[in-house]
Amino acid sequence: MELSKSTLLLSLQYKGTFNILDLMGYVPIKYNELKLRLKEQISARTLDHRLSDLVEVGLLARTTIFYGQNQLLKEYELTTQGILVKALLNGIALQDRNTIAITLKSVSKTTPLSQIPQTTQIEKSILQKTLTDVSRIYRIYQKFNWKETWNSLKRICKRNGEIMTLSAHPQKNVIIDVSDMGIEVETTKGKRLVETGKIKQAYSWLLKDGKLDRDDHKKASYRSSFICALLSKLEWVDYQKKPKITIFLKENSTNSIRI
Repeated sequence: MELSKSTLLLSLQYKGTFNILDLMGYVPIKYNELKLRLKEQISARTLDHRLSDLVEVGLLARTTIFYGQNQLLKEYELTTQGILVKALLNGIALQDRNTIAITLKSVSKTTPLSQIPQTTQIEKSILQKTLTDVSRIYRIYQKFNWKETWNSLKRICKRNGEIMTLSAHPQKNVIIDVSDMGIEVETTKGKRLVETGKIKQAYSWLLKDGKLDRDDHKKASYRSSFICALLSKLEWVDYQKKPKITIFLKENSTNSIRI
């Protein structure tokens, strides 16, 4: 879907748009979490309208995901266009909405800064920094966003065929099947599906905290041994076994994780 500047500018004037974009990061957010975190700023009805608007203009994507026990939940995530717009808005957050509108109308990939109308030298300086940040944040987004990460994890499972836990006495998890619903594994205790939602939840906490303890079942779920071992296979994730099993983001990967 091609983003219409006029539609975008119109949607940015509505109450709640900036609140929603501020909460969005690299990992999709469940609807109920958005509702809970925004209850002090906007009503549930306004939230529903703004989410629909942002999906319609192509800044957010809405998916329904399986979380186990036949539970289907709605999730929202930034599209490629959404991450670029969010980065742009973050860079000019101190300016008023009229200036934001002028800037969005003026900017295109082929327009030199010297040819952007209605822009002072100070505004040009801010805009130059903003566009630099957009490029940097977009590269980070490409690396860390859930869609690309999930594709990497699926490739790892299919290539390796099994995942060994990180414990002192590693346990084998044989990969039986990989689908959008999750990863089916077989251990000495039998076969079990590790739902996509649980893996995504653990990955979200890893990005938020920079680390994830295997024993933190609230964040890593009760399939934490397998999930932590799986995530440790990502090139930007490392692990330690003492004093307790923990996976963490490598130091050179931690710059500007949050957007």
